[in-house]
Amino acid sequence: MFILFMTFLLTYFTLSNAERAETIPSSIELILEEAQQVQETDIAAWRYYRFKRRVEREELDGSGKVLKREEMEFLITPGHDGFDEMLIRLNDRSPTSEEITRHQRLARFNRHYRTLVSGSEEDEETGGYSLRDLMHRSSYQYDGQETVDDLLCHRINFHPDETRKGWSLRGRFIQAMAGTLWITVDGYHLYRARVRMVRPIPILFSLAEIYDLQIHFSSMPVSEGVYLPQRIEVMTSGRVLMIPFRRRNIFSYGNYMLIIK
Repeated sequence: MFILFMTFLLTYFTLSNAERAETIPSSIELILEEAQQVQETDIAAWRYYRFKRRVEREELDGSGKVLKREEMEFLITPGHDGFDEMLIRLNDRSPTSEEITRHQRLARFNRHYRTLVSGSEEDEETGGYSLRDLMHRSSYQYDGQETVDDLLCHRINFHPDETRKGWSLRGRFIQAMAGTLWITVDGYHLYRARVRMVRPIPILFSLAEIYDLQIHFSSMPVSEGVYLPQRIEVMTSGRVLMIPFRRRNIFSYGNYMLIIK
């Protein structure tokens, strides 16, 4: 795979602009299939890096005023059985030993990572949505190339494929999502994504409803050929027993260091 990819790059960058445009896959499925494989490779590589993870949780009123806020910063280190999640800051103070132990036991990032790898439904934070999820339940439209942060990307718009129904809660959420993906021309990495809900989803036997969900995703190169998440913002609006709520969760990643080869 690596040799084929390098051969493609060497050929691609020796062409003129007109010739280069002709090498873009005519089928959007080819771009997405390659991007899915690359994303799975990037996710698998995540377990070789130590990094910092910052979590910001906000509860908002109807006008957008912050009613409650929590900030946490973790040092995440890979191990043999997953990741060690060391809480190092909590609301601008040093955490107690009990708080550190509690968050290590909760192991929220471990659950998020397992969701991305396996496609299970156990992640309550970001949903773990991946190209694998979206490809099976969405229709796509190629929107040309666009430069984002000096990086040339394929821009791909998507919306629900009404011929494919999702019966699980996860499937119903994915089936209600539309948005835009930016996939790097060089390497087919998922670089940016903007996702929004296009119809409300009832849950808990219609006792609750999510009527707005927006996800903003960005990644960054952490080493040659590896892109990992930089920021994921999830904005959710809904109601529980007719009581409205709004929440914003922001997950920021940085200080990546390769420690396992």
